[in-house]
Amino acid sequence: MANRPVIVTVSHPVDVDLTVFSLWLKGMSLQGATRIRINNEPPVTQLFSDYPTLLLAETEEMYRLFNSLEPYLQSPPTFLSQFIYQVPFFTRHRMIEMYYTFDDTVVREFIGKKLSGKDRRDLDDVSEKTGLSLKSCKRQFDNVKRVLKVVDDFDGSLVDNVKHQFHLPDELAQR
Repeated sequence: MANRPVIVTVSHPVDVDLTVFSLWLKGMSLQGATRIRINNEPPVTQLFSDYPTLLLAETEEMYRLFNSLEPYLQSPPTFLSQFIYQVPFFTRHRMIEMYYTFDDTVVREFIGKKLSGKDRRDLDDVSEKTGLSLKSCKRQFDNVKRVLKVVDDFDGSLVDNVKHQFHLPDELAQR
């Protein structure tokens, strides 16, 4: 059996690269995200032959982290109060904002619909129309549905309820 290198990374608090998080939110593949990261690195890093392998491993680790964090991101109060992942406070807020940001072209496709399971199954058409990944369209669909469901249960200003329940900045809550 051949010896294979093992790469271990330990980080406390959790180090989140918001650029990689953005790529994950867009539904970019692991290989695609790594390619973008390699292209954005300074030329000096290309001198190290193992650098692409290390960058792939780091990106894979972050993708795993984001998949683990997603259930918490779906409930911002839970994400802000959980202690399992020691993500810095500012980064938590920025991740929530990024997670709930939506593309106007995608949301335009939802207007006038009930946001039912059937509509969710038709998101491949939305993905094709908008040129965005199916994963990104599903996340945005689920987020819009989640926000509408939660704020429907509260009286008062819609914007204030969205800001309070989802910990979103004013500009995003108003959209």
